[in-house]
Amino acid sequence: KRSIRRVNVVSGEDEEVGTAPNKIWQMSLALTSRKGSGRYAIVNYLADLSQPDKAVNSRNLLCGTMISPSGQYVTEVAETHADLRIWTWDLGTLMREFRVNAWAGAAGDGRNHTYRPRWSANSDKWVVLTHGVDFGCTERSNAALYNWKEQIQIQLTHNPLDGQACDEGESFWLAGLPVDFSVIELEGKAPYTIELKSPKVEGEGWKWDFGDGATGSGAVGRHTYTKPGDYIATARKGQSALRQRVLVLPPKGPRAKTASALSPRHVLVEFEEPVKTDGAAVKLASGRAATKLHLDPLGRQLVAEFDQPLAAQETLVLEKITDRAQVPNAVANLRLPVHRPSWPADKTGLVFLWKNAKADNRIWDPVIGGMRETSVSTAEYRGAARFNREGAAMAVDGAVFHTIPAGLAREDIAASDNPVVLTGSARKRISEACKKSKQFSFEIVVASADLAQTKGTDGRPLPIFQWGGNYGEGYFWFLQEKDKLQVSLSRHPQGWVSGDAKLEVYELATLPDTRPHHVIVSFAPKRLAFYFDGKKVKEIDPLISEQAAHFSNTGHPMYFGGYHFHDSKTVWRGTFEYVAMYDRFIEEAEVAKSAAVVAADLTKRKPMDRVVVDARLVAKTPAPEAKDMMPYRSALVVYEYAVQKVKDGKAIKDGQVVRVAHWGVRDLKKTPAAERAVGATVPLTLERFTDHPELEAEFMRDALPVSEADLWTDGQP
Repeated sequence: KRSIRRVNVVSGEDEEVGTAPNKIWQMSLALTSRKGSGRYAIVNYLADLSQPDKAVNSRNLLCGTMISPSGQYVTEVAETHADLRIWTWDLGTLMREFRVNAWAGAAGDGRNHTYRPRWSANSDKWVVLTHGVDFGCTERSNAALYNWKEQIQIQLTHNPLDGQACDEGESFWLAGLPVDFSVIELEGKAPYTIELKSPKVEGEGWKWDFGDGATGSGAVGRHTYTKPGDYIATARKGQSALRQRVLVLPPKGPRAKTASALSPRHVLVEFEEPVKTDGAAVKLASGRAATKLHLDPLGRQLVAEFDQPLAAQETLVLEKITDRAQVPNAVANLRLPVHRPSWPADKTGLVFLWKNAKADNRIWDPVIGGMRETSVSTAEYRGAARFNREGAAMAVDGAVFHTIPAGLAREDIAASDNPVVLTGSARKRISEACKKSKQFSFEIVVASADLAQTKGTDGRPLPIFQWGGNYGEGYFWFLQEKDKLQVSLSRHPQGWVSGDAKLEVYELATLPDTRPHHVIVSFAPKRLAFYFDGKKVKEIDPLISEQAAHFSNTGHPMYFGGYHFHDSKTVWRGTFEYVAMYDRFIEEAEVAKSAAVVAADLTKRKPMDRVVVDARLVAKTPAPEAKDMMPYRSALVVYEYAVQKVKDGKAIKDGQVVRVAHWGVRDLKKTPAAERAVGATVPLTLERFTDHPELEAEFMRDALPVSEADLWTDGQP
């Protein structure tokens, strides 16, 4: 129905407080709502009960529209139901958007849907939601708790596949917060003034104890805390008592943590807490002032924009930036050296960046006037892709990667059985930038798993990266055929080859080994250059005069480590990192700088003990069934081996007994290692488990007796 009614459960009073513009099937009411007022939301409609016929915002809201307890924020689930958005009440500012289970250490990788998020009943920070394999989360569902401000995730349940569905998340409360007066935490820096009111506190005779030795009387509790502390303010009258927790922090200014160059003209400053920039100024020590300041909605990230490129070494000077305390405190450290990431060598024209899963992958996007942050994830429902200990993406066993632009500038990611990289506005942004400049460069560090990777059943080489769908559609393909790296370009103005039209395929380089190698492919009209490990391999005229027009079609997806175009069982295997795309041509001198930085970074990586052995399987842990490991989709199992012969390495001796963590389940499917019979002698390449911190958050089962044997891993799917 359209009638909005309110019932007083004590007096039984029943009143109509408003009429909705359309039928109500889902409604959310802020817990601070009182008679005659209070914010509420229905589908497509935000309003206040004091003026229920006047919409605050009537934008086409999607599912999961729920108001925070204070009425300050609104949730919304994106089209795929795998992304959650947090808006201000008027929907004027998108505070944060994140993919469910996409934070570090989380299982599920966002492949499951979300449904009807619920706010913690007494906090504007925590959201509870269910996620499951079906659209409504009615089966195989679990609950997770999210602190969207600090990005903390807690998995609440671990229901098996055939288990009962999880409750939708009603009535979660944050413990230790007396909330008789306020449904949100009261927190501020000294001096901190509060004013507590409640319909329950009316008339004369109320006495106040503010917890710091101060007292008062009356229906309203007004008090200023001058000293830091954790206090309980209490109002009493006869046998009645109401309480409110008040946390008072020390009156110190916020600290600026880092200043780093996002682009040649943009510097990102990150703060430990939210700040205000009213009347603020940012300048360089040399005297040049920033022309614009961009503060993110949460107040923790500030971008200073300059009209000229920065020098090689700069110091940032902050003026009149304060915290958000009632009595503002100035920033504690006013001078910061500007950190310049060593890679890429030059961020001019940078339109896409992903160094690895551990890196800061943020760039400045002039189109939106804000930052873009990109993470890389395994494609939904596909393969056993993962990240190694250095954060490089590993493509194995049919794995496909897509990128998830996140944070302040988030694009939609299509959810389907096919791998998808950048879609929508991201692809359009890259295409339009390259179309305008008539140039394009692609940079990557790639390590092939072997040098004998063969073609798919359709006779075409295996794609490491592709800007296009089926072979012949799109613009650009980066490929491997045995030990050869290849580049393929379409000659059609719209990136489409039909009939017997031939693609231009160029050999870039011969891989000498399976170690990481730095590659750049750079295009401009009449110029196509290939660089390998910092040196120009060749430059040719590709005879594709109309190539610049190719970038006008934004419909082509981008794939990393994708399955073959027509053969999902034949895939490229290896690792990739240091990925960048530019809307300009890159000359050899710059390539040499970037390659040198990459080589230096790789040299700094801690070497691992790697031992090659023949070993006999003595005992094994059975691989778990899918229903016993939800919400995880992959599992490690521990085996015990007696080493028969050491072929390479010194960390293990002949005859030694070792424990090995194998992948027993990948993407809900048992691996060949899970079928290995006790007594079998097999070759193993082993690395210490402690050298692989990326495995610590994985589901692991060990049913073997307690042993002092060292734990190793073979790193195989």
